[in-house]
Amino acid sequence: AGCAGVPGAAAAGGGVAPHSEAPGDGDGDALVLLGLCLLNLGKWADAAKAWARGFELFPTHPLLAAQHAKAQAYANLTERSAPPPAAAAAGAGSGPGGDCGGGCGGGG
Repeated sequence: AGCAGVPGAAAAGGGVAPHSEAPGDGDGDALVLLGLCLLNLGKWADAAKAWARGFELFPTHPLLAAQHAKAQAYANLTERSAPPPAAAAAGAGSGPGGDCGGGCGGGG
């Protein structure tokens, strides 16, 4: 399966769509390509949905599995970097905009 004419295809594998050789994973390739095309159109959320759906349908597809692992890693980083719910609730409503507990600096 080629990806000629899709912006950014060269970065995805030298002009050839990345693909799996595993039996039954060919349709997973289509979802990888759909995600790449959406990403190149600036539609990151839609690309992520395509890849997530692809992983649901084809969990053994190497590229979809790798994308899923990356998405999980980013989700874990986001969860760890967020303030604890109690701290977030304590700061709500105080300070400028109600989002920084008065510690944002400026005249608040």
